[in-house]
Amino acid sequence: MPGGRRNAASRNGQTKSQANFSVSSNIGIRSNSGERTAGSGADDKKSEEYRGIKALVPKHVPIPVVPIDGHLTFEAVSLVVSIIAASLQMLNLYRTVWWLPHSYNNYSMNFYLIDPYLLIFIITMVARQFIYSLLRRIIDISSPVRWLPTAQKMMRIILLIIVMNILCWCLYHMAERHNSMKIFYLCYPNLSVYFVMFGVSAAPFFDISTPLYSKDEKKTKFLMDKPLHNCSLNASAIRAEVSTLRSDFNRRLKRALFASSSSAYVCGIAPIIFVPQHLHFNVSWVVQHVIMFWLERISAHFSHAYPIRYCDVLHRAALHLGQWVKIENRNSHTYAQAWNDSVLWPHGSVVRHNKEIYRSEVDCEGQQSNELTGYIPGVSGMTPINVTNCINDEIRKNPSLSNPLECARPCHVSDKPKTCYYHFVIERYQVNGQACSLCFPNVTNSICPNCQCIPGDGVNRMALTVNRMIPGPSIQACLNDSIVIDVTNKVLEDAVTIHWHGLFQHESPYYDGVPSVTQCPILTGTTFRYQYRVANPGTHFWHAHTGLHKMDGIFGSLIVRVPRKSDLNRRYFDTDLASHVLVINDWMNEEATERYPGRSTNGITGQLPDALLINGKGLIGANNTILTQAHPDIVVEPNTRHRFRLINSFCTVCPGQLTIEGHNLTVIESDGQPIRPFVVTSIVSFPGERYDFVINTNQRPGAYWIQLRALDNCDSNKTQQLGILQYLGASKKPTSPVPTYSGGLAPGVVLNPLDVSCNTQNPKAICINKLRNAIPIESGLTEPTTDVQFIIPIGFVVIPPDQLFRPNQYRSFLYPGGVDVAATLNGITYQQAPSPPISQPNDVPPSQFCDGDRSNCTDCTCSHMLRIPLNATVEIILVDTSQIPRLTHPFHMHGFAFRVLSMDQPLGPYSNTGNGSTIDVDFVKQLDSSGKIKRNFKSASKDTLAVPNNGYTVIRFRANNAGYWFFHCHFVYHQMAGMELILKVGEQSDLPPVPPNFPRCGNFKAPIKGLDDSDESSSEEETFSSELNLMSEVSTWISSQLSSETDLLNL
Repeated sequence: MPGGRRNAASRNGQTKSQANFSVSSNIGIRSNSGERTAGSGADDKKSEEYRGIKALVPKHVPIPVVPIDGHLTFEAVSLVVSIIAASLQMLNLYRTVWWLPHSYNNYSMNFYLIDPYLLIFIITMVARQFIYSLLRRIIDISSPVRWLPTAQKMMRIILLIIVMNILCWCLYHMAERHNSMKIFYLCYPNLSVYFVMFGVSAAPFFDISTPLYSKDEKKTKFLMDKPLHNCSLNASAIRAEVSTLRSDFNRRLKRALFASSSSAYVCGIAPIIFVPQHLHFNVSWVVQHVIMFWLERISAHFSHAYPIRYCDVLHRAALHLGQWVKIENRNSHTYAQAWNDSVLWPHGSVVRHNKEIYRSEVDCEGQQSNELTGYIPGVSGMTPINVTNCINDEIRKNPSLSNPLECARPCHVSDKPKTCYYHFVIERYQVNGQACSLCFPNVTNSICPNCQCIPGDGVNRMALTVNRMIPGPSIQACLNDSIVIDVTNKVLEDAVTIHWHGLFQHESPYYDGVPSVTQCPILTGTTFRYQYRVANPGTHFWHAHTGLHKMDGIFGSLIVRVPRKSDLNRRYFDTDLASHVLVINDWMNEEATERYPGRSTNGITGQLPDALLINGKGLIGANNTILTQAHPDIVVEPNTRHRFRLINSFCTVCPGQLTIEGHNLTVIESDGQPIRPFVVTSIVSFPGERYDFVINTNQRPGAYWIQLRALDNCDSNKTQQLGILQYLGASKKPTSPVPTYSGGLAPGVVLNPLDVSCNTQNPKAICINKLRNAIPIESGLTEPTTDVQFIIPIGFVVIPPDQLFRPNQYRSFLYPGGVDVAATLNGITYQQAPSPPISQPNDVPPSQFCDGDRSNCTDCTCSHMLRIPLNATVEIILVDTSQIPRLTHPFHMHGFAFRVLSMDQPLGPYSNTGNGSTIDVDFVKQLDSSGKIKRNFKSASKDTLAVPNNGYTVIRFRANNAGYWFFHCHFVYHQMAGMELILKVGEQSDLPPVPPNFPRCGNFKAPIKGLDDSDESSSEEETFSSELNLMSEVSTWISSQLSSETDLLNL
């Protein structure tokens, strides 16, 4: 299709007068409704005044008039051709050798073997369209205009009833003569393809040749079932025309494909299905006949659906489209006008959009100079951003840095990577505080802050925030961009680190953000600079990795996009907007430290959340109270396939189930890893998981509920949150009742369901191990065994109070209610090291670390570390031995994405009633040795995975990223209790050099001064210990002397 039109008259070979005539002869064209649509409206005058020049309508070269058959003629010819094709196929199948001298048959075909009901079925199927066209033509001629729609509708209903009765009558008698599988093969392909393409609409069953449109759509955009072209100077009108043509082209394509395939199947393949088994025929002839007839039918339908005049309309519309070219190596004096989407820009126009300058090669309809990706003001309700809010002192000092708005852009292959700068200021701040009386944050607040109000769930409390936002600033960049984040800690009583969840940190393992593993915690009043290149695309997020800071608000989205041409799932969505990032989190009405280790009385016990939030807002607060101040609404364009990015930032033990009223969710990515698309109704996500899904906004414009429910242990409190999916320009209030927790939106087909056997077929449940990766697995991971295998049990150790509260012992513990526990992996509770071993390996004593054999672990509390050779293949089998009902641990691995080969609950979920069995490592080893653990090498890749309750999961990866990588449960209270370990990949020599001036930390234990006889300030305990040692030495010396004297006397 042509890329656009030229503006200057001389380029088209016109004189000035001819050019003017071209304008005057086109701008007065009227649509079928009689309304003038080109060149004379207020929008057109505004466009011309804005530019100061007059845009010209492109010259349309007339084409010869090529006659085409009408609908009735086409259907009549199609009927004749189909009957001939079916007859020839019958001849191929049932032909005789009647011409031979000794033949016992006097007929050319074995007519008695042909099922007459099959013949009636075939004739009915191929004649229905001709009969419909004939009756429609008669009604159009004979019926009054005011009765015409009613008469056509009644005719279609009556004809449908008659045809369906004939077909059912034929199928009934055929079922008496043949087995059911033949009936299935006859009906299923046509029915399944029909319902997939057209749904339950009956119109395409009859009117295959031409699309049917609504009365209003046909009135304004079509004339005699052919789309009109209006040579408009109105950018909105041109955009609407192109959109209509695209939809019409797709509808014609679907109907042409179905009509040709259906005719070939009924006339060519259906007779083969009912051939008696003893009858022999030439298979080659039969197959060639089917192929040749299908090619003839598809050629006929395509030539009828896309006649030359229709293609000319597409060409004329294409001439109005434009093409933008980015100006590289520009100087500061380049003049450019501000971008305006209501302007029809002429050839050679230079505009500025998102800090970049573009030149128009041809007149265009105002289509965005970038793709519908990232931040685009005006699309899906995104408001303009004041760019001054994005600029700070560092960017002013260094112009080569890009601000967050410039980085939230569409990505192109030819673009140079940017260096995106962010400044995170962490502080303790009010939720629903005084700032909320001044403003309310909108959808673009996370890109550039314009409001310091944090609504939360409406409860006033203190939180830990980044730049006074929850979620914090959204990092949105392109693949291979460099990210620089200065993190300033203004929390007086806490140190902090930030982990970039999902980024592998190749060549930058020092910035993974794990305290005392990859860096020292950021102390109050100090600033730490993270800088790395984003080398793996996808939906990620960042969050605090210290204590319970993530639960109190330190988290935000991190989106890494790729050029659309490089996106494996690009054909499934139209937009990938910055405003369609959904960050969900659980929330408490008090700081998270109030519930650690946990209360036994006098307040809320346990660590369950009080509320849920969607993008930091809640329509439902604590105790299911309905709030009016906060509406987490998501605006979408109608009739568009929008890509959404879901980030689960939960911290407690409850997974979240997301359902959107009236819309299916087509999942295309999981944890930043592309998968083969599949359609579900609800997504269950665990802390740390991310899912990309597509919503097709093809419903009636309006508002639809978004329901987020907390499952498992949270169902007793019926914790949920509601949002609104609003079609642009439609009502903001849904027409359906407010969903309740128990009587809410139907979950339908669920991804990642709870307590479901993943090795059995269940059409309503899709487990993670059933997903299919869009990228083939590495060959080394498909071997029967791997270089390294770890079987890691997950569990808790109950600590009796008399052991936990001994004097001078201070063991970490968690009190979820009832008992005190410590969390373990392979029986080891993780203890933080005093210094990060990645940068200070010589400052950490070897006794600090232990591994799975626990040979150097005395109390099973240490810095748990598993050592893996660089580039080794690794298999980890996680076994849930927690023996806690309704608890599913989500495990996150830093530095890698792993393949989920298997997961199951062979003994079912754990029950504390004693009715079920509990799983253990020996049981899993027995399953594996007997070959009962089936490994699926086509499965999806993830970096966060929930281990089934009382079950196991098998993951594999190649350890090709040297570093110290954390592997832990993503329930923050379980992390606090020690459910984590370190995967050390490679040796210290395999790591990149430590960054210059990298912060150091560790224990400080200087020698105690004055430990001698004259120092009276020595402690009593140390003096007593010294005296005991001295007395012991004296006693030994005396004993030796006495022994010597005894020897002398004896001598």
